[in-house]
Amino acid sequence: MGNTHSGEQSTNPPADPGSDQDRFAKEDVLDLSADLTVEATFVGQAEFEGADTAMVADVDLDQLIHDNQIGDTDVTAPGLTVVKPGGQVSSSDLYILGIEHIRRKDWAAAAESLHASAEQDPSRNAYHTGRCLACLAYARYKLGQAEDAVRLYREAAGIDSNVPGVRSGLAAALMLAGHYDDAVDALKGAIRNDPARVPLQFNLGNLLARLDRLDEAEAAYRAGLECDAAHIPLLTNLGAVCAEQRKYTDAIAALMIACEQAEPSWRARFNLGLVLARLHRWSDSAELLRGLTADYPLCARTRILTARVMRCGGQYLEAIEVLDEFVDWGEWRSTAHELMGLIHESLGNPVQAVVFWKEALQDDPQFSRPLGHIALQALREGEIAEAATAIDKAIAIRDDSAKFWMIRGQIDLARDAADSAIESLERAIEIDDSYHDARYWLGRAHLEAGSLLGAVRQYERLDAAGSPLAPRLKRRIG
Repeated sequence: MGNTHSGEQSTNPPADPGSDQDRFAKEDVLDLSADLTVEATFVGQAEFEGADTAMVADVDLDQLIHDNQIGDTDVTAPGLTVVKPGGQVSSSDLYILGIEHIRRKDWAAAAESLHASAEQDPSRNAYHTGRCLACLAYARYKLGQAEDAVRLYREAAGIDSNVPGVRSGLAAALMLAGHYDDAVDALKGAIRNDPARVPLQFNLGNLLARLDRLDEAEAAYRAGLECDAAHIPLLTNLGAVCAEQRKYTDAIAALMIACEQAEPSWRARFNLGLVLARLHRWSDSAELLRGLTADYPLCARTRILTARVMRCGGQYLEAIEVLDEFVDWGEWRSTAHELMGLIHESLGNPVQAVVFWKEALQDDPQFSRPLGHIALQALREGEIAEAATAIDKAIAIRDDSAKFWMIRGQIDLARDAADSAIESLERAIEIDDSYHDARYWLGRAHLEAGSLLGAVRQYERLDAAGSPLAPRLKRRIG
């Protein structure tokens, strides 16, 4: 989401640049989490985790079966009891039996029957062969045999490209196989063949979003909305990709339409609350999310975002109330304890804050963020050894966190290790070149090391970016 790091929101004055003993006064240690809503992620339909792929194939299968019933004028459709082991079973019999197995979701039996049907027609001349191969491809897809499914869908399309679902089924199989660029092409081909079919546009948008091709995903969702302007999943995901591109006005417009439908989804309302929070419209966001919490009282994720927004808006006691109400937190338990610690920190209760952060670590020893909070609090209190221990543990869990390396650099400075601080802070910037907090402290580290030129370079980068940290660093440079 760009550079929304906490240091940019700090308005505290720096310590006197000539006063070494105040270098790490509480107000001069930049906050790790002034706005933890930036940690919250937008929620899409199935969160782009693959359920959309199955949906395409399921829809196509329903159409395939509906369009290809075997009538009495073509073949006498045998009942299941007629097809007996050891008897002479025709290719048509096996095809129909395979369809019955698919209806029962017995994918292995379906694949066996459909494969046997196709084997009885090596010349691929039977009227049902294209459909049989498409159904076999679908069964293989359901069994997770992606490459076989791709091969069979291609073969089915080569025999009869008009078999319903063969194009989008191929796209689903390609997605499962991880051939994403080919899947995009297949979905586009399916859309050209049936441009009014909304699930195809929806899946194309989801796949493009998964590939971080957000502008193309947005176009796919909008094309789908031209066919169905009130399609809530399309509107929800359109809002999410617009927000990820910082097109907040467009995001709000799409999500508002989704929320105005007769049965708005939890996802649309959650995302709208998060967009409003990203815009720092704390009151509007909190009001919407409080209503969502009332409708979904057991949803831990909703409660977490609601409490985060309330904390950012200064509604500390209300946030505690949201977190104190009974709910089975499950995997969100450690996050809830972390947030309670942040609220108490905001209320000026650092001892209680650390207690909650340590509880978060008991809930999940691999949860790195509380260690960062503990390290910062220890640094504020002058407990340098304790701060170093905490941040080293955090980096051992997540060495790709620019925030943790920045804190490491602050701690190095506090123990007069300027060269080590420069290494740590350069590592932070290597991870996130837009991290203004790290650039500020890197300028400070260069000053400590006696490199005025190094400090000036960091000031120039901050000033060019319009960061409010630039004048703070300039005052120290003198």
